[in-house]
Amino acid sequence: PTSFTVRAGANAAAMSAEGYKKDAEEVALDAELEEKRADLRASLMEYYADASRCRELGNERIKAGQPAEALAIYREGNAALSLFDTSAPVLAASLKATADALSALLHSNAAQAALLAGMWEEAAAQAKAALA
Repeated sequence: PTSFTVRAGANAAAMSAEGYKKDAEEVALDAELEEKRADLRASLMEYYADASRCRELGNERIKAGQPAEALAIYREGNAALSLFDTSAPVLAASLKATADALSALLHSNAAQAALLAGMWEEAAAQAKAALA
């Protein structure tokens, strides 16, 4: 290689070498990594869809006057999003931000459900999590 370039960000780093040719093993490893990343993204999108459904179902329970049930559903939705936190280093920042926004909505809705159910400490904890 004639020159190296190194880039680093908050959650990632990359190195490139001008004039470098990958051997067959490196090409195969890159392809495998890309496949695994695509699989992870697909799994995460399923979890995101599950969390979105939980938000809708929780909202239905609120409208039906069942705040305790809604709270449980909102919690389930946030649990579905927990994988986004552990996967953050390999995710696009926009995907993580989208999951964080849904998580904040779920926590906010959970705080409302807890208030309606008279669960004051839980309401405060959920509100704090929504603002985090």
